[in-house]
Amino acid sequence: MSINIYLDHTLNVVSIKGDLWGEFNPTLVSVGSNLDYIAPDLAAEVRVLIRSDEQSSPFSRTVSASVKNVGAFRHSTKSADMDCELWQLCQPANEGIVYLLKCNMMHTDVRMDISALHLLEQADIPSFGVLQLDGNWNTTYVSRTFTDIMGYSLQDVANRDWTLFLVDDDVESFTQNLYKTTTSEESFQQDIRVRKKTGTTGWVSVHYKKVYDANRACLNYLLIFLDIDSQRRDQDQLRAMAERDQLTGLGNRYALEQQIENQIRQLHPDGQFHLMYLDLDGFKAVNDGYGHSVGDQLLRSVAERLNKLCTKNDFIARLGGDEFAILHTRSSLFRIDQLVKELLATISAPYKLVKFAEESYISCSIGIVAASTESIPYAHTLQQSQVKSIVDRLLSQADTAMYDAKSAGRNTHSFYVEYMNKQDQQNLKLNNALHRALDLEEFQLHYQPQWCLKNNRIYGYEALIRWPSSTSGPSEFIPIAENNGLMGALGRWLIERCFSDHAKLSKAYQKRSWRDKVPKNQQVLPQLSINISPIQFRDHRLVDFIEKGLIKHGISAKSVTLEITESLLISDHIEIDKRLNLLKKLGLKIALDDFGTGYSSLSNLHEFPIDIIKIDRSFVNNLGQYESQQIVKAILQLGKVLKKDVIIEGVETKGQYDFCQLESEAILQGWLISQALPFIEIERFITDERSTWQLGTKNELHSKSSLKKHQYDKLTHSSSH
Repeated sequence: MSINIYLDHTLNVVSIKGDLWGEFNPTLVSVGSNLDYIAPDLAAEVRVLIRSDEQSSPFSRTVSASVKNVGAFRHSTKSADMDCELWQLCQPANEGIVYLLKCNMMHTDVRMDISALHLLEQADIPSFGVLQLDGNWNTTYVSRTFTDIMGYSLQDVANRDWTLFLVDDDVESFTQNLYKTTTSEESFQQDIRVRKKTGTTGWVSVHYKKVYDANRACLNYLLIFLDIDSQRRDQDQLRAMAERDQLTGLGNRYALEQQIENQIRQLHPDGQFHLMYLDLDGFKAVNDGYGHSVGDQLLRSVAERLNKLCTKNDFIARLGGDEFAILHTRSSLFRIDQLVKELLATISAPYKLVKFAEESYISCSIGIVAASTESIPYAHTLQQSQVKSIVDRLLSQADTAMYDAKSAGRNTHSFYVEYMNKQDQQNLKLNNALHRALDLEEFQLHYQPQWCLKNNRIYGYEALIRWPSSTSGPSEFIPIAENNGLMGALGRWLIERCFSDHAKLSKAYQKRSWRDKVPKNQQVLPQLSINISPIQFRDHRLVDFIEKGLIKHGISAKSVTLEITESLLISDHIEIDKRLNLLKKLGLKIALDDFGTGYSSLSNLHEFPIDIIKIDRSFVNNLGQYESQQIVKAILQLGKVLKKDVIIEGVETKGQYDFCQLESEAILQGWLISQALPFIEIERFITDERSTWQLGTKNELHSKSSLKKHQYDKLTHSSSH
């Protein structure tokens, strides 16, 4: 905006031409007013020029037609800058117009924007580019740095829709934000992706600002492009590190929680989604047996299988260790059932992990929880803290359902139902009580005698854990200990106590006077049987711990039997066989517990160094049935052919005893022989065994077998571990 002010020799305003704005208010600027009164700072600068000019080159009075440029200066106010020029039009002594003061005024906003534009251009900062648009959004200017960043020159974008070089997915959000800003006085900034002239894409941060004239009319628009492509790549990498599992490339727990939050907020009235919690069965055996590198390879293989099986509507995450999760967003019960079957089959297929080694087998247990508007009402109105609480609840429920699947036999799935909450709370209380019980040494060991029919004397005793201060039996608290990581400590305590008691019982057995009558070649110490949990067995420190315990207590390894379950043998065959052979080298015996149930396979007896077969009590309970009789006979014959000792569990009636005596020379264990006894009573039993047993009449045996069924069930239930 330009204003011409004509002044006389005393700086009174003679005439004014141009627009008035800002400091030159029309009420103050009028003909006859003095510049000293209107703008004293401006008047002072004008007088400085006049005095300087008179001193340096006095005006020639003879050249009356001459027009002289006295000088120029920049005058600044709060609202404007003025580039001022002072012209002398005639001699100062003349009346009327003597001076012309030309003021080119610039509003502060305009000054700032143009200065910034000039600075960016002159500083040659390569990461900044400027695009200028007129009031019709036509491109009127592009900086050289814009061309360097984008590749487009002014000729490429002039009079064209400049949004064409934005990535399609970003156009709508950017133009909407830009439109909102054009109707307000605010500036705005947004990170967007652009399509460069080379065909590549990159990230820029666009800063938008209006440029006004002195009357606050919009002259044009500035779009300043900041090249942030490298920063965004770094951010994406950091985000990937924060949201991705580095081993498998799947999402991690944080990313899964974010995805669940999004699904909750987008939950429609008729919509639902399912969260699936997967835990690998048998992974630890592979990881411990072959090492962590092979374990990592197995986890990556599982991730690859999950990626191939799942669709774009599924979000897969590794939660840590051998736990995975799948968020299935567009689901129905039919699709979930189909997906579960495919998952179980896919995960349980063999893995070739080590060259020249046998294939490894694992399975998985799956817990599933469904989420819908029925379980999450008014999802779109929830606060962040409420959504986070629901996410935690869903993960906990899926985890609970997964453990239910494990307790159901593994390699299966379970849907979460409300009753599991109560069970989960009970398990939590039991878990806390287990920790206290171990710290306070509340556990005890009882020993159930085993009788040898062949020699008509005691064979040994099986150690069974008891928790007198709790109503929970081993069948309840042992699985909790296995799941919460307490089984290692509990198992070591059990082995140590067993060895200590066994050493004392062995000495007591030898000291009795009747024992001296037995020829030395027939002297056999009672056999101690210890149940070993699969988790405990997979501990690589087990062999060393047992060896040191035998030495510490002076126990003959030949008098100790370790009982394992057949489920252990379905995991990594090579590592299990290796550990069993190490135990055998120490001199220990290995018993296969509950034979005939679960994963029974004749190949197990051939492939692994098994010494003893234990016939499960379920067959003995049904000896009145022909089929059970034939199964027991077959197992007895199998043991004879393979030269394996056979222990028959659950002998509680005279009829069962007579059958076993008639068909075999096996080892018997059960209530008819004795219930599980504390240390003092088992000591008395083994030292007085000959008189106690041989004095027993048929009537006494019958009375033993006539115990009320509920009494026996209670005892055998608690002695099943």
